[in-house]
Amino acid sequence: MPGTGANVVIATGHVVTISTNTAVVGNVTVSAGATLTVSATVGSTLSYNGTMSVSGRLNNYGGIDQTTTNQLRPFQLLDTGTYEHNPI
Repeated sequence: MPGTGANVVIATGHVVTISTNTAVVGNVTVSAGATLTVSATVGSTLSYNGTMSVSGRLNNYGGIDQTTTNQLRPFQLLDTGTYEHNPI
């Protein structure tokens, strides 16, 4: 897992699964042909304090926190992006 506040780019062809208790990053980019999954493991949460841009696939079976320091953060579902929401 990248360090706290790090910007994350998931490149085409890569599959990343978050199964930790609150991974905290900066900007998140899911490229076309890439997949990011927040697992259904209890406590699995992705928290970002920048912008999330999804051109690939985002599966949210856990939690995604967009509200660090009481400010909503941008979430962009772009061109070829898909989002599946099925939290535990």
